[in-house]
This record gives sequence, C-alpha cells and structure tokens, in this order.
Amino acid sequence: GSSAVGTFNAQTDGGATGTGRADQVLQTLAYIDFLPERWKVNPFNLNIQLQKGQPIPGVDGVNYQYAIGLSAVLDSREDYALGVAYNLATVDELDNPAVRAAGIKGDAEALVVGARWFDDKSYIGFAVARLRNHETTDEGTYFDGWGSELYARYRLIKNYWLVGGYNWLTPDENEVQAGQYELLYGVVGLRYSIDEFNRLAYAEWRIDSTSTQSGDDIGNNFTIGIRWDF
Repeated sequence: GSSAVGTFNAQTDGGATGTGRADQVLQTLAYIDFLPERWKVNPFNLNIQLQKGQPIPGVDGVNYQYAIGLSAVLDSREDYALGVAYNLATVDELDNPAVRAAGIKGDAEALVVGARWFDDKSYIGFAVARLRNHETTDEGTYFDGWGSELYARYRLIKNYWLVGGYNWLTPDENEVQAGQYELLYGVVGLRYSIDEFNRLAYAEWRIDSTSTQSGDDIGNNFTIGIRWDF
C-alpha cells in the first residue's frame, strides 16, 4: 500500500517533499564495498538528494524552501535487507495564515526504518515511520504521527501465492486538528503467477477500519485484477 510510511504523502505522489516520485532533484547514489567478504552482503548503498522550492501540497502560494533526503540500504546476497531513510523539507513561512490553517507547525520530516526477509517460497517486509508535518487527513489537514506497514507473501503450491499485510497511520494524541482521522486496513489475497510477478492474476480483500477526520468509515473493498507486462 505504501500509504502509511510517508512515501506518497499529503494525497500526492510524494514529489514535493522528495519521498515518492521526487520532482526536480539533484541526486547521487554511491555503492561502498567495505564489509568483509564473510558477511555475504552487497556493497553498501547510500543515496543523497537535494531539492528546492517545491509547492507545499494543499497550501496555495507557499513553497518549501529546500529539501534534503538521505537513505541507506544494507542488502545481503542471500535473504535479508535493512534500510533507513530520512527526508527534511523546510518551511520558512510558519506565520502565514494559510500555513497555520493547514495545521503545519514546522518543517516536514519523515524518518523510515525498514527490513525484509525472503527466500524462494516466502517474503516478509516491515517498515515503521515517524512523520512530522508531512501527512494529511482526508480533508488535507497536516499532523504529526506514526506509521507502519507490513507485507507478506507465501507460495502455496506451484504458481499460487497467498498475500497479506496492513497499513496503519495514526496522529499523535495531541494533534486535535486531525479530528478522528486514523488510517488502518489489512489486505488478504490470492495470486496466480503466470510469469513470476510480470504476468499474474489476483483477487484481494481489503478489510478497512480507516476513520476520516470527521469520523466516517471508509468501507471494505474486493478487487479482481490482471497484471500483464510486455
């Protein structure tokens, strides 16, 4: 889902703050091979990106001053990976009435720590995030909060996979401007792979306990789909 750990924040593609599909960034990626061979890990992956002057989502006429992003991944040659990412987008117009009305009280910050484990039959990934002035409710109100995401899949027989997971994003208790907003849903499904994960058919049930800012329920969803890469 990636809807609880700050990737596509404020109901956007994550371009303005650089956490998702980053807009107009200068980025460098370094692979550093410094660990002993016996550790059986790939070269250390370090990414740095710089960004300037993107519009603040939902706040007309106000831009972030600049944004910086850092991420690092330690990836084994066998079955696990660990990663951490931090992004900061500065706000220098905190006295602007439009900024205050949106609930923004400081710079936008997103810190994410994640891990995954996998083999030929199974995969499990987990991430937890601390988010400040970065996420919004369904009505566009910014808040500070915590998010977490779990994704798992398991091969039942041959080409059939069982998949599941959840997304959970909750504002801090003192974020009264967020109302009753809380994002919480779980997903369970069955996938048939024709060509690994390039061509497949799937059916998924999303069990949704999300509450909007005004306290309304979202409702569950059942999806049947086909993915076919050429």
